[in-house]
Amino acid sequence: MLGDGTIRMNGHHALLSIQQTDETLVNTLWSLCNKYGLVSKKVQCLYPVNKLTGKKKKTVYYFQTLTFLYFTSLFNEWYMIDKVNNVKKKILPIDLEVYLTPIAIAYWVMGDATFNKIGGRRIVLCTDCFSLDEVNRLKFALFKKYNIDSYVKSLKNGQHIVHRIAISRENIRKFQELISCYVLPSLLYRIGL
Repeated sequence: MLGDGTIRMNGHHALLSIQQTDETLVNTLWSLCNKYGLVSKKVQCLYPVNKLTGKKKKTVYYFQTLTFLYFTSLFNEWYMIDKVNNVKKKILPIDLEVYLTPIAIAYWVMGDATFNKIGGRRIVLCTDCFSLDEVNRLKFALFKKYNIDSYVKSLKNGQHIVHRIAISRENIRKFQELISCYVLPSLLYRIGL
């Protein structure tokens, strides 16, 4: 949920939706969901096209789970309904630290992080959909729970300013040791390995 995972209501209960360009990651997540009987359909593909240029974008692999009461409770923790615009907005749950396990961080990194060699080595965790206050909460939780120091990097993304967490050079090794055993071999490059 820290990355690109989405929970949405489908009738009275919610389902989990996964969309990623990395086929191995999506198949791994699907296998995990299948093991627990959460899915009924196989992974499918989308072939998006840039509307301006007409060029094909990267293939997107996706699946969604069946609806379950459990996902409904997660929806209520991770989303707020903006009553003015009648849209849902992803938010950080109050008990965020419970979810911030090494394996959860690894899946967050595999789905929504980059390793940046330019301008100093750092791992950048994409937190574009969260407010600056929420990003600072995540930053503090990483420090409090795992003693991993980081900083917030703000940048313009289209019309909006987004905030991302950057793991500095001094903390990269500690971060790698925390999650590398959970990261798929094909995605280790996202943490500089």
